[in-house]
Amino acid sequence: MDERYLSERFCSLWQACAGANTVQVWQKLQQHYQEPHRYYHTLEHVAHCLGQLDTAKDHVAEFRA
Repeated sequence: MDERYLSERFCSLWQACAGANTVQVWQKLQQHYQEPHRYYHTLEHVAHCLGQLDTAKDHVAEFRA
């Protein structure tokens, strides 16, 4: 997994949807999702979810809404 790509992808989507505190939100998410006790909710899981979003976006009428 390319963490730089994941960061850029997440921040781009966050900016489009929420618009505020993009870098701070990513840093907080990254910090928590890399905690040693995490088994399932990791950065790999975030990458997987974004991949699933890519798969589904052609079926969503207002993807950016």
